[in-house]
Amino acid sequence: MSEIQRQKDLLKQIVSQLSGDIDEEVELVPAYGICGETGGYMFCFQPSSKSFVKIYKNQKVYIIAEYEKGKRFLIYTTCGKLVEIDSEKIYPTDFD
Repeated sequence: MSEIQRQKDLLKQIVSQLSGDIDEEVELVPAYGICGETGGYMFCFQPSSKSFVKIYKNQKVYIIAEYEKGKRFLIYTTCGKLVEIDSEKIYPTDFD
């Protein structure tokens, strides 16, 4: 399976997990949070548009891919954006 196809399948799983349609045979995708003060925004690189976009810090995110040996991640935000972020800017959270 190619990396792009794996990422597409992972995105489909995350969207169905967020909508409440959970397959009990498939392991849940772990959720992460973005570090920072409560509230506020930050700018992250969005590879699809090759630009920086503003995202809200106080939201759940899901890791799609890993770059530079774990130093950067491609994440899916609950506001529907795919962006790159440094690994030290996210932390694991519990499942809600």
